[in-house]
Order: sequence, then structure tokens, then C-alpha cells
Amino acid sequence: MPKTLVIDDDSEFEALCRQRGSAANEFVFARDDETARQMLQSASDFDIALVSVDSPNLGGLELFKQLTGVRVRIPRIALLSKRDLETARKAMNSGAADFLVKPVEKADLDTSIERVFKSCEERRQAWKNEAQLSAIQREITIAEEIQKRILPSQFEGGAGYSLFARLASAKSMSGDFYDIFDLP
Repeated sequence: MPKTLVIDDDSEFEALCRQRGSAANEFVFARDDETARQMLQSASDFDIALVSVDSPNLGGLELFKQLTGVRVRIPRIALLSKRDLETARKAMNSGAADFLVKPVEKADLDTSIERVFKSCEERRQAWKNEAQLSAIQREITIAEEIQKRILPSQFEGGAGYSLFARLASAKSMSGDFYDIFDLP
């Protein structure tokens, strides 16, 4: 269930969100910049932020740049009070993942939140997979170094013998070891 911070001072939009809020989504409201800053500074469990970008009383997406000591990595959906392509473009260039124009239809709100949340979750999973792959690659590198140190590169030759061994890994390390010993 996504937890959505709504930074907006529009009571009609808040009513729509409260109507939509259920087991599918939890909405938390900040009607002014100071409340929004406090919530963002103290809570790291927000999944999405719906941010009014053209309210004269709110700082819009610039609010996120004003935070100190915390880096908020949540996707933002810009809320526009009217159809204004320039404002929508600026919001997208400032980091908004999507935008909605008021009055927002309930279905549009649901679709936007679902799409942005799903995209964000896919990105988070990709980052997690990348981190796991990186950890595995580090372990393989360590194992490769250990294997190279274990296997001798020079041998004591017997009378009339020249000894040579070579380990050729398929990639960075192999499961093979070698040993040299005298047979009767």
C-alpha cells in the first residue's frame, strides 16, 4: 500500500484523496510548506508525493531543494490547477515523474499513483539486484585471488624432469586444482 504525501492547499483535492484513500493507498496531507518540510525531514516512509506546483501559497517542487540534512528519494507527481503546458514542462524538468491537472478524476489519480509507484518499485528492485550482483562479483574476485595464491607457479623439478602446470579458468576462477607427486 503506497503512502502518499499530498502537499496541496486545495480542500476539494484533499476530499478526493480522502475518498480514494483505503486499503489501496494511504494519504497524508501538508497544507503548507513548513508542515511538508517537517514531514519530509522526519518521515522516510513516504512512497510518493503529490505536489502542487502552481499554488501561490506553496513552494512546489523547490521545497525538496530546501531540505537540509536529508535526501528525499521519492517520486513526485506535480499537481496543476489549470492546463498549462509550460508549468507542466517545468515540473517534469524539475524531477516530477508525472503530472495531474485539476479537477482530477478519481480514475486518473488512481492510474497515476499506481503507474508511478510501480515504476519506482521496479527501479528499486533493479538497484537491489545490481547491488547483489556487485556483491557476488566482489566475492568471485576474492575467490580468484585466493585460488591464484594457493596454486604454485614454480615447482621443484626431479632429475631430468621439467614441470609445468597451467590453470585456465572459464571466466575468473575455476573449480580445478592441481598437484604434482612422484609415482613409483
